[in-house]
Amino acid sequence: RLFHDPQYSDLTIECQGRRWSAHKSIISSRCTFFAKACDGRFKEGLEGEISLPADDPHAVHAMLSFIYQCDYDDAGPDMECDAGMPPILLNVGVAVIAHKYDLPELSSLALRKFTNRAQTEWRSQKFARAVRDIY
Repeated sequence: RLFHDPQYSDLTIECQGRRWSAHKSIISSRCTFFAKACDGRFKEGLEGEISLPADDPHAVHAMLSFIYQCDYDDAGPDMECDAGMPPILLNVGVAVIAHKYDLPELSSLALRKFTNRAQTEWRSQKFARAVRDIY
């Protein structure tokens, strides 16, 4: 519930024009990267804003959803980009971001979701693109 509620948030996370309100105590307890960034000795902690310009905003959304809810929706409206991001590609992006920010549980979840999608989409162009993205 707190993931979509900016009340009492004390941190803003920005990625390629998208912004999320977050709670330092929640994200810092689940992710070492955010714990270090929110430390009062760093600019991000002092200013209350973390910018992730190199990351995919859909993967960031999924990561934050996971941090708050221990899950993410790989097919919901928040995951669709302007060109329409296929869920199988989102799961690849989430696995990448999970590795980058050292979230092994998220990485495992993304792999399970990717595997479930691959079982029905393995003949599709989306699957071929996902394999290219992986390698």
